[in-house]
Amino acid sequence: MDLLLRFQGGFGVDSGPDSYCQDTIITVPQDVAEKSGRFETDFVVNVKVPLGSMNRFLHPTCDEAENFLRDWYFDVASALAEWAEANYPLNWELGVASDLTDSELAEADHLDELYDARLDELYYAHLADLFEEDQLVENQLAEANEWAEEARIAGCSTEGAPYSWNYDMQ
Repeated sequence: MDLLLRFQGGFGVDSGPDSYCQDTIITVPQDVAEKSGRFETDFVVNVKVPLGSMNRFLHPTCDEAENFLRDWYFDVASALAEWAEANYPLNWELGVASDLTDSELAEADHLDELYDARLDELYYAHLADLFEEDQLVENQLAEANEWAEEARIAGCSTEGAPYSWNYDMQ
């Protein structure tokens, strides 16, 4: 089974009408995997990188005369060497080792989850408030309809056509 390293958002551009994002996924040699210590529990390791930061490892394929062959290759060896030099971080600003330890990154992820949960809680509370307001309006409309029906019946005269309005009501 291959060991895979996914640089999340590694390829792409984030501005203009042609913005896009694509993960960079490479196969990791066994020796790099062992040195990193990142593949002990899973065969895929996700590394967060700035959008498009792996583009610098893309190089054009050229023939002997240095003519572009309309093809690109990803320089895996250079990318892995720089990742190793940065001490195999899971949150990598290319060329800079993360200041956070694994436990600090885990705590940051936990805080992100708590924040997302709180946002969900506020969102559902807001929906509940809107539902309660809708119910109040529906109740008021039902009461108004009942009152209108009672007023209509009370204001109807039995003289002449049935259910004609009696405008002489005081």
